[in-house]
Amino acid sequence: MHDVACEIACAVGCAETISANVLKGEVTEPTTVNWPRISCRQTLVAFFLYFDTGPSSFEALDITHYCLDLLKILHQAASLSERVTAIKLVDAWCGKGQTSLRMRDVKTPDLSREDCERVVVYLLLEGVLREDFHFTPYSTISYLVPGPNAKLVQKFGKRVSMDFRVDSSSKKVG
Repeated sequence: MHDVACEIACAVGCAETISANVLKGEVTEPTTVNWPRISCRQTLVAFFLYFDTGPSSFEALDITHYCLDLLKILHQAASLSERVTAIKLVDAWCGKGQTSLRMRDVKTPDLSREDCERVVVYLLLEGVLREDFHFTPYSTISYLVPGPNAKLVQKFGKRVSMDFRVDSSSKKVG
């Protein structure tokens, strides 16, 4: 799954470089950009450092308890025949939004909203959550449901860890 993020980072960097060069008038004909083959982790670190303005470091933290809380909310929604979008899930997890989705035994995370959204995206990439699409003639709605790896976390105790940026401007994850 990390290769997907790596490809996205490479594509964004490649498109941005080509767009900047085209705007400057430096590229007048189609070109092929040959990117050096580096590891996914190096690519992602370079990607984040490119868009980050201040010094920061990353720390791997256990997010298994957050994962279990999100799965509880999804199971609560399923028992109510409610479909949950990513925004609804984050709102319910942060103690906001629809009251029927909030649960007493789910503690509000000590993360910023942005970090909560990153956790949801990470769980999507890891297969703990998956998208269930609903198509209408005018829109496509993405609902979140437990993914194929959800049972590994719930029943078999698989640990989930994620790299968080550690600096003075973000909240410390506990």
